Amino acid sequence: MCSCSSIFAGAGRRGCGPAPFALRLSVLICGLFLGFALFSEAVRAEESQIGGWFGQWLRGQELAAHQRLLDRIEQAGAGPTAFVSDGCSGGFSENWARLAEQSPYLRERHGAELPFEPCCVIHDRAYHDIAGASSALASYQARYQADQALRRCVEDVGQNRSADLSGHYGVSEDQLHAAYAALAKIMYRAVRFGGGPCTGLPWRWGYGYLEC
Repeated sequence: MCSCSSIFAGAGRRGCGPAPFALRLSVLICGLFLGFALFSEAVRAEESQIGGWFGQWLRGQELAAHQRLLDRIEQAGAGPTAFVSDGCSGGFSENWARLAEQSPYLRERHGAELPFEPCCVIHDRAYHDIAGASSALASYQARYQADQALRRCVEDVGQNRSADLSGHYGVSEDQLHAAYAALAKIMYRAVRFGGGPCTGLPWRWGYGYLEC
C-alpha cells in the first residue's frame, strides 16, 4: 500500500500509481489525517499555554470566526432559538439509547441514557447561546471554558462510578479512572476540533443563532 509521501512522490510509478479519482481520494484522506494531527498539536499547545506558530494562526482564525458570529447576531437583531440538545453528539447518545432499549442488562445496570449525558447537555447550553459572550475574545474564551468543563465533568462521572463499577467488573478503580480520563480527552479534542463557530455544523458554537 502506498504511503502519503509515496502518493505524491511515486504517483505514476508501477504499483504506486492510483487512478486519478483514487489519487484524489488518497490525498484527501492524507490531508485529513495531517490536519487532525496538526490540530492535536495545537490543542496540546493550548493546554500547556505554549503557543507555536500553528496554534497562534489557528487562534487568529477562530477569533475571526467568533467576530463573524457576533456580527451576524447583531445584524439579525434577535436572540437564540429555543434550546434543544441531542445529548452527546455524533450519534453517541442516540446509539446508546438504541442499545439500552434492546438490552435490559445495559438499561438496568447503566441507565437508558449515557451516564455522562448531563455533561453534554450542559455543554450544549453554552454552545447554544455562546454563554452570553459579547466580544470575540470573550466568546473564544467561553468556548474553551465550556470544552474544559465537559472534560472535567466526564472525568468526575468516572470518579463517582468507579467504586461500583470496579466491584462489578473486577477491575481496579485506577483502571476505571484512566478509562474515563481517556474518554474525556477524546471528547474534549473532538469538540475543540469540530465545534468552532461558523462551520454550518449542527453542533457548532452558537448553533442557536443563524449560520454565519
